[in-house]
Amino acid sequence: MYVNNVFSNNLYRIPVDASGKPGQPVDIWMDQPIKGPDGMRAANGKLIVAENGSGKISVITVHGDKASVEVIKQGLNTPTGVEPAGDVLWIAERGAGKAVSIPMPK
Repeated sequence: MYVNNVFSNNLYRIPVDASGKPGQPVDIWMDQPIKGPDGMRAANGKLIVAENGSGKISVITVHGDKASVEVIKQGLNTPTGVEPAGDVLWIAERGAGKAVSIPMPK
């Protein structure tokens, strides 16, 4: 399970054992900073994150306790949520009061 922290700009992996009991969070090192990670969804083996602090949408590829970050959209007004739907990625742009879409990253 993966979670983010909008205030500390961190991404964590929470190991879950076979009985469903969660372990201690593990800090994931990212190859570039993210700012205000808010809404996050898994799709195509990656994490898609709305960065409300930087106006970006990023795709994060996790490899163990490290991850690479790829910005796929920028210039948004406080994006707070993402939702993959088929070949489209919907983005909640809170600052603009609207939803926008872009092609789903592969």
